[in-house]
Amino acid sequence: MHTLDFNFFCKIFGFFVIHHAVLSLGLALLGGIVRLAQVLRLSAPLLYGALVITVFRPWYLAHTALADGIFLVLVGLAALSWVVTLIRAVRETIW
Repeated sequence: MHTLDFNFFCKIFGFFVIHHAVLSLGLALLGGIVRLAQVLRLSAPLLYGALVITVFRPWYLAHTALADGIFLVLVGLAALSWVVTLIRAVRETIW
């Protein structure tokens, strides 16, 4: 009887350990993605995309072209900021 209880405990405990490890890894990965988005100045498009597909889903389904256009403008502005930063860095290096 005691070995059965011990085996059951090991299975349950192992289940929680594995799920805790998977959850920790997932949260670390999510934190890395968010940090990368901040460094690349993609926080606004990431936040917009997350909100549109979750909170404003009915609006998104009714206005897909507009929502996608707004997203592309946000990504384009981030890319433009990369170009401006690159130009400034090159100017400072040359001058």
